[in-house]
Parts: sequence; structure tokens; C-alpha cells
Amino acid sequence: MRRIKQIAIVLALVMGMSGQTIAIGAEEVNQNTQVEQEENQDQAKEQTQQENITVPVGLQYGEEISEEAVAFQTTIEALQTTSEVSFKVPYIGQLQLKVSANNGTEAITQAIVLHLKEQTSQEEIKTITLTPEQLTNTVMIPIKKAGNYTMTAETAQTNRPISIEGNAVLYRGDTERTLSNRVSACTYTTEAGKTVLYKIKIPKNGRIVIHGKVFEDKTMNVEILNSKKVSLNPKKSTLSASNEYSTYYALKKGAYYIRVKDMNSCYRIRYRFYSYASQAGTSKAKAVSLTKKKTKKGILYLTDSTSKENWFKVTLSKKQKLSMIITSYNSEKLQYQLVSANSQVTIRNSKFYPPNGVVRMKTGDMLPKGTYYIKVSKTTTKNASGAYSIMIE
Repeated sequence: MRRIKQIAIVLALVMGMSGQTIAIGAEEVNQNTQVEQEENQDQAKEQTQQENITVPVGLQYGEEISEEAVAFQTTIEALQTTSEVSFKVPYIGQLQLKVSANNGTEAITQAIVLHLKEQTSQEEIKTITLTPEQLTNTVMIPIKKAGNYTMTAETAQTNRPISIEGNAVLYRGDTERTLSNRVSACTYTTEAGKTVLYKIKIPKNGRIVIHGKVFEDKTMNVEILNSKKVSLNPKKSTLSASNEYSTYYALKKGAYYIRVKDMNSCYRIRYRFYSYASQAGTSKAKAVSLTKKKTKKGILYLTDSTSKENWFKVTLSKKQKLSMIITSYNSEKLQYQLVSANSQVTIRNSKFYPPNGVVRMKTGDMLPKGTYYIKVSKTTTKNASGAYSIMIE
């Protein structure tokens, strides 16, 4: 379950000549919908990947090196001194290579030298030495040319075979690529101000969560562009430890780009899409009724204007406190406002801004009997977008 932030909002309810203070506070909610449980599981997996970003994960020998990790293995046979293995690097970028050597239960007493060459030119790209004191080494290797490469291992003659294992991740250096749903992309940029565009396809109206992780826990700024590469949120969203390196956007069906700029480092990025349909009314007159224990969803898209509003209403049959559970997935906080249908009742400071996650909003004092509206909108900026749900307790 994601961490719940605490907030406190005070509404002043004035009836005639007398005043009454209504306090709305937020507290932790220990319940998740099926979609939220799925997202929490995804986040747990993503967190593991983020924590292990500097340690490549090996797959099958012989697979092509791409943005996914690949393992390779070769053996210097007994009484031999060399062995080699070939593989393809399909893009320029930065190759993160972890190599190790072993010969079973016996200690290795001689050094092993590994030579990485580009096959066409036979240019030696990198030399790596493994010693008896250090039989594992991780290096970053610039790849300036896509193509076939050969790793040759050399050592003194030995009576036992020596196995050389390697894990490699290519952090691609191309500036525009397609990013698939739930697939991590590894990227490396070396130029200040360099921009990388990731084209994404949203199959239907819904929301996405973007996760990014940079070496050395640096921050990353992302923004969403439309299909014509025009920014929809020029203010950008910053991914950092404070938001678990993630941000949310509500997007309509179509093609978009995620733009990352000014990253002089290796990083991973991926997005996940969730279908999300709004059940909100489009005006006060069309407000959708909220009933106890029934969840209603709403969404405000990144392309919506600041005049777009979602409306709900709740009817209190008697004087009582109002408690609601709000779940939010926002790029910037959406604005909620509690409005009384009774023209004689004025609620001052009635706006509140729930953070991402699940919170319980509860009035500290009783509300008079009657109908109340909940209006959800963007604030004064088009950068805001989000999907949310509301349930009356």
C-alpha cells in the first residue's frame, strides 16, 4: 500500500448571523480496489528494478543486446589459452557490462584479460582484466557504432576450464524511439540540453503512471507532447525520491510523446496505462449522486481546459458529519470544492486539494441536513490532470 500523506483543511460554515467551523482532515485508509492492488504490485516490482538499476539482470545467452539485459557465457577449455563470444549491439549508447570468472571449486591463480572489439574494424573498444583478487568487474563502455562485437578472453594455460560469464545492458543513445506499455527503456545521453523523445500510444481514454530512475538518484524532468510534438505541460513534472520517481497523467486516446531533457547520465524510464472512465456530471445541474459505500470515478484530461468541471452531489437526511474516501492519481493536485445547495448556507475556505494516494476526508463538525455538491476542477493551470475516485462512508 502506498504511503498516505496527512493534510488538514478548515472550512468555515456560516448560517445567518452565527458561525460554525467545519474541519476536514485526512487519515490513512487501509483498503484498496482491485486496480489499486494491481498497481501496488506493479510498483513493488518497479521498486525492485529501480533499486537494482546498476546491476544488470542476465537473460539467455545468444540473445541480442538491446534495452533489455542480456547474459553471455564462454569457456576457456583445459589446456587452452583463449576463447571468444560474439554478440550484436543494435544501437549506439553506453554498454554496462559485468563480467566474472570461475573454474568450479578451485581458486583461479592467474589473470584473465578480456578484449572487446568491433568486428568490422577490429578496433579494440575496451580491455578488462580479472585478477585472482578481483574475479568480478563492472565497466561502462561507450558504443559509438551499432553492429557486431567480439569478446575474447585470454589467460595462461590451465589444467581446468575457466568459465567467463557476462551480463550487459545497453543504455541507448538514440534521440527518438517508441516506448511500449509496461516495458522499461534504458537511455544514456552525454550532451547538455540533449532531448530524447519516447513515442507512446494510448489505446483508449485513461491514465498513465510514468516511472523514471537515474544513476546516483538524480532527479528527472518529464513532459507530455501531443502527436505534433507540442508540449501539453511545459511546466514539466519532476521525478524524485519525494514522489517515488513517478508522476501521473490523464490522457485521451491517441499518440503522444514523453520528452526527457538535460540528462547527462544513464537512466531507465517506463509507463503503465490504465483504462479509466469518468462517471462524473459535467455541470452542477447534471451532478451525479454519491451514495454510501459506492465508488464513483472522475477524470480531468491534460488536454481539458481549465473551465472543465466534474460534479457530484450528496444528500444528508439529517445533521451529521460527512466522511469520504478520495483516491487520486494526479500530475498536479486537482481542486475540490464543497458547495451547499441551500442559498442561505455559505461555506468559506471550501476548497481542498487531496494529494496522490488514498485519504479519508472527514468534517470535524456536523453539517446541516440538505444537499451538498462536490466540484472537481483544474486550478488555474492546464498542467494539471488526473483520475480519481470518491466514496461516501
